[in-house]
Order: sequence, then structure tokens, then C-alpha cells
Amino acid sequence: MRKRADAYDPVPELESPEPEPEAEEVEEDAPARRSAKQNSCVFSLHCWCYSSQDLVEEVWKHPQIVLEGVDIFGGELSRNACLPTPCLNGGIADPCTQRNPCVSGVCRPSGQGQYECECQDHYEGIHCDEPTLPLEVSVHPSSQIVNTNAYVELTCSFNNAKRYHWYKDDVLLPNSGNQNPLIIMSVTPSDIGYYFCRGSGRNEETLDTMRASVYVKDLTNIIVLNARFAIPFSDELHDQTSKLYKETALNISTYVEQGVRTSSGLKSLSVVCRALRPGSVKADMNIYIERTNMTATETQDLIGLSLDSLANESDDDKFDKSRILGLNKKP
Repeated sequence: MRKRADAYDPVPELESPEPEPEAEEVEEDAPARRSAKQNSCVFSLHCWCYSSQDLVEEVWKHPQIVLEGVDIFGGELSRNACLPTPCLNGGIADPCTQRNPCVSGVCRPSGQGQYECECQDHYEGIHCDEPTLPLEVSVHPSSQIVNTNAYVELTCSFNNAKRYHWYKDDVLLPNSGNQNPLIIMSVTPSDIGYYFCRGSGRNEETLDTMRASVYVKDLTNIIVLNARFAIPFSDELHDQTSKLYKETALNISTYVEQGVRTSSGLKSLSVVCRALRPGSVKADMNIYIERTNMTATETQDLIGLSLDSLANESDDDKFDKSRILGLNKKP
């Protein structure tokens, strides 16, 4: 992990200037020269100096004198300010050799006197001096059984997570990053499923919460497997978050729902497409029916007859000139 920092944060360690022999000078200049000597600072620098051909590292000692209104090395210094560019030939001080700013990591110069720390595993922070705490789940979502059109909130929480996302039936929910709580404004059969959160730590490790189910009361669920449609299969249909998958699943669900409602006479019926696989397109579906006076066996038989009738549909104008060619069903 790399952290960026300013190379000029700490003050370099000072070294005592070596005494210089005093020269005979005019008496009136003596106080100013004594003041300059008292306010001088000398330290060692590693400068990366650029010539026309080569990059040369020059290590040298450079005195910087704090004076007001005195011209030093061609630049006038302001009050109480050291020379800002000690590498006078255009070089820049290397912050990684001036000091060791990365406690548990590798320092890399990033230009203009700045540096980046690439932290070792289990450390973070600008100077790689903060131990990375373990990723933990603090709150798991809870399962809920609710009425149709009910308002639902699902909550999860992590300790030391950089981010987290919500998943439904192992598929990432779009725009769910760090969303807490996850809100379903009005539950429909398409919201039925298993939800969980996946958190990511500082070192990109991941951790999942327990799964929580959301289910609607008083529904009969009939599962239809391998309903085959004359639709060309595309690799994009493997991705349930893709636009093509969503459009294809919705078209199949709508087609089957309308056909079964017409054939069976059941109006309170919903079809949800759960998965698409190759083989033209093979679809797994859930058919949810509000409770009726029929037994479960009678309901299953009625749905089976309706699906058989739809499979034999000869009107090629339905569903983008596609029709069900075969299906397998189970309660």
C-alpha cells in the first residue's frame, strides 16, 4: 500500500557548525557578522543533481544563514527563513535518504521533494507505522418474512472494513457500496432471496456476513427448471448484472407470466427468472402464486398444464419470435 507525504514535514537534524577563524574586518560590520554566525544552520543533504547527460548524486554540506535583508547566493532571504533550495544547481533533496519516513515499509521518491511509502503487510498510514486491525463482522443481516408490498430494511456492519457491498443470491447488487441499511421500499416476489454483505479490508482481504432470507407470506412457490427458449445464447448472459441479462430475464418472465395467467385463470401470479444457461437459452424460474382453495398438488398440476400449453404455442410473433421448446418442472 502506498501513502503519499510531503518531504518537508520534519526539520532535518542539525549539526554543529565547525568554528571558522575570524578575519579582521571594519568595526561597523562586526555586529552583523556575529549575528549571521549565531543564526547559521549546517546539515547534510543528498541532492539529485541533473547535468546534460547524467543523473549524479551529490552529497554535500551547505550552510544556510538566517538574516533579514542580506543577499546570500543570489537570493534575498526573508526574516527567519532558511534557503528553500539547498541544491543550488537545480537538484532536489531526496526525502528517502535525508531520513527514513517509512517505519514499516519502503520509501520511494515521487518527485518535487515528495515520497510514497509502500507499506508491508499488516501496516498502514502515511508512514506505515499503524498496525492494520483485522476485518470483523459486527452486525449480520436478519431474515424476514413479510407481507406483499411491505417495507424492509436489511442491516450489516464491519469493523476495520475499507468498503462493503450487498449481494442477493450471490449476485452483486448495483449501487450498494457502503449502503446501510439496504432498503426495499415495497417487497414483491422478485425481491425474494438470500442477502448478505461482503466487506473488504485494507489489504483487500474479504469477509462475508451470514445470509439472511427475505420471503413473502402466503405464497406457493413452484420451481421450473431448464425451460428452453429459442434465443441465441451470448457470453454476456453469464453476468447477471449485465444489461442483456436483465432484459432477457425480464422478457422471459413477462412472457411466461402472461401465458400462464391466461391459460390457468390465476391472476395473482408472478414469475421470476433466476438463472440463464446455454442450450439456446435455458431458464430456471420461480412461479409464485397467492394462496387459493386448491391443494398444492392441484396447483402444481394446473401450472404444469399451462406451461405445456405455452410450450406448444405456435404464434411466432410472441416474445421476439421465440417460443418455449421444452421444459422440466418440479414443485
